[in-house]
Amino acid sequence: MTVMDSFCNTDPYTIMTCVQRQRLLFSFSGNPSSDLNASIIDHIEKQLRTTEDPLRVQKRVVNIVIEALQNMYHHQHPLEDCFTGDGSTILMVGRTSGGYIVTTGNYVDNDSELSLDQRLRELEILSDIELRERHVAALKSGLRTKKGAGLGLIEMARRSNNNIQHKLTKISNKLSFFSLHIEIKF
Repeated sequence: MTVMDSFCNTDPYTIMTCVQRQRLLFSFSGNPSSDLNASIIDHIEKQLRTTEDPLRVQKRVVNIVIEALQNMYHHQHPLEDCFTGDGSTILMVGRTSGGYIVTTGNYVDNDSELSLDQRLRELEILSDIELRERHVAALKSGLRTKKGAGLGLIEMARRSNNNIQHKLTKISNKLSFFSLHIEIKF
């Protein structure tokens, strides 16, 4: 049984035991905003400070969450075209025996799906040195849009030692659901 299977069950005790077993530290589903993102980051930082995990790991988790929230905020598809009534994004942060997992999801236009998939596939095969070089090149290029310089995915790949998996699920002719699963190991 997966975490999501358990949440479909309306029994609160089942949900509570599933969250405890999966060591879920934080879960959010809704519409991101800059104020809300700041509150989410603050909450996650407080949660991490209660652990005895290395500070460098805690910082990597927070930085990845920041990048993920910014990506969801800037690249989310307008809510009116989504099938949910209360939000178009999801963020979960969990702890495993070997580190942390950050999972995100949001709706994206099918037009941007191919370039997103291609960029992630390119990043997956890069070494740490190549990721650093790609990061520097993106900074030097000066190609910035109102949504940034495209550094978020590179930064998440760098901070997770390229432990990123992604999935694009086609929802309709206009929409796909983009999921990222990022592991941060101790």
